[in-house]
Amino acid sequence: MAGGLIYRFHWHHQWSLRGQIIAGQISGDDKHAKSRSERKFRFSATLLESAVTIEWKPLGRQSHYYVGKFHPHLSPYIYAGLGMTYARPRVLCYREDLPEETDPFAHEMKQNWFLALPVGLGLRYDASPEWSVGIEAGQRPVFSDLLDGVSQSGNPKKDDWYIFSGITVSWLIGTRHFRDMNAVL
Repeated sequence: MAGGLIYRFHWHHQWSLRGQIIAGQISGDDKHAKSRSERKFRFSATLLESAVTIEWKPLGRQSHYYVGKFHPHLSPYIYAGLGMTYARPRVLCYREDLPEETDPFAHEMKQNWFLALPVGLGLRYDASPEWSVGIEAGQRPVFSDLLDGVSQSGNPKKDDWYIFSGITVSWLIGTRHFRDMNAVL
């Protein structure tokens, strides 16, 4: 599960700048991977992502026409940007051949901050002059193999990624005059 806040500034009916803070949980277990099931690692991490992205609606159009009448519409969009992710992974090795006091991760580097590049797509429906709903999915490369807390014991030649997907509910802030001016831009 994940949740967060997004602030979107529309400077054009096809373009917007968005700031976001999203918190979520990721996890994995080697028992679900055929190639690594004998390794017997399990991890979980809470993520906190802060990012700035640019959003483009290729089929976007103005919700308010010059006469001031609202027209609901559905539009796909893509987004890309730059962000930072904080993660504190918890890793467990459940191999029976290791003594309980053995820590197989003792020589792993520790890292909690990661550069992230959020890239994704979505579909938003402007239902009223004040409200819109949408669905979106995006992936984030983090340019490190330590997001899950395991590198040398895993595959240090491949960096980690994570994916967020979900439902968005947006509320347009501002007066009617502001919304009409924003629609004309």
